[in-house]
Amino acid sequence: MFITTSESITQTRTLAEQFLEESLHSNVIGLIGELGSGKTTFTQQVGKILKVDRTITSPTFLIYKQYPIQFKTFSQLIHADLYRLKTIDELKNTGLIELWEEASNLVLIEWADRLQEYLPKNTQYIQFKYLGENIREISFE
Repeated sequence: MFITTSESITQTRTLAEQFLEESLHSNVIGLIGELGSGKTTFTQQVGKILKVDRTITSPTFLIYKQYPIQFKTFSQLIHADLYRLKTIDELKNTGLIELWEEASNLVLIEWADRLQEYLPKNTQYIQFKYLGENIREISFE
C-alpha cells in the first residue's frame, strides 16, 4: 500500500496521473472515504487527464454517469456512487454490474465500502481521509 498526502488539486492530479500510468491493475476502482475526503475531486482529475469534455459531478442521485474516453483499452469512464444503495438487489437494478463486467469500461465507484462484498474480486481500492481544509491523505492499494 502507498500512502501519501495531497495539499492541492494539482497534487491530486499528479497522483491520479501516476495511478493511471503506473498502478492501474483493474477496470474497477473503489473509492472509500467520508464526505468531503476527496473522492469526487480525484475522479474529476482522472476525467481531466482522460480528456472528458464535460464537468464531472457526483452521481449520488443518478447512481452513475458515463463519459466517452480513449485511454489504453478503455472507451468509457463510468463514475458511480453507492451512497444511496443498501442491498445487492438495489445494486443489480442499477445496471452497474453489467457496466463493470465490460472490460472496456473504467469504473470509479465512490462509497465502494457500502457494498464492497459484491464488487469484483479484482477491484482496486483507494482510501481518502480528510486531514484539514486543503489536506487529504490518499492510500493506494
